[in-house]
Amino acid sequence: NAFSNLYIKAGAMENFDDMGKDYEATLLLGLNFVLSENMHFTLEEELNYDNLPPIGFDKTDTKSIVRLGYKF
Repeated sequence: NAFSNLYIKAGAMENFDDMGKDYEATLLLGLNFVLSENMHFTLEEELNYDNLPPIGFDKTDTKSIVRLGYKF
């Protein structure tokens, strides 16, 4: 079975000093693939949103992550 699992992680933070106006959210979608008994390969896509980013920064940021793991 080469496909191991699909996972989704979501989270949010809010600045309680500025309720409803200053918050951040993250969504991560990942796929794990088993390559052998001890090796696995992971693909992830992460989306970060900041409602009030620092000046000069975008509200939305994405990142792609590739991992190769070995279990001893």
